[in-house]
Amino acid sequence: MWILGGNENYFADDPSFYRNDVWSSADGVAWTRLPDAPWKPRLWHSAVVYRDRIWGLGGNQSRTADFNDAWYSKDGIAWKQLKSKIVWKKRHEHSTWVHQDRIWICGGTAEPGHLNNEVWSLFVPPDWFGE
Repeated sequence: MWILGGNENYFADDPSFYRNDVWSSADGVAWTRLPDAPWKPRLWHSAVVYRDRIWGLGGNQSRTADFNDAWYSKDGIAWKQLKSKIVWKKRHEHSTWVHQDRIWICGGTAEPGHLNNEVWSLFVPPDWFGE
């Protein structure tokens, strides 16, 4: 299991409360804190496991700064940002899941009060990572 980032105090719009910490647990009881990830601290992002990697997608930092980035890691320590020419709208509070060998991203809030109904999918070939 994984916990990625978040916010310690939702009601205080203070960047010092946003997190990019990474935690892992094999049993949900004993948790290990790993080094902070290189992505900007955020909340309301999503995470899935796909192709034996944890993926973190989108999110928000402060009430006006949304993200549309995608990061992945095999171990929760070494992170890489997915580079793509296809850019989905920045968003937070979206749904993300894995189905039929793809990551699916749906909906979310693009800006305060601007809901979107886009659906995006991402397919990564098994040999794409070059490992």
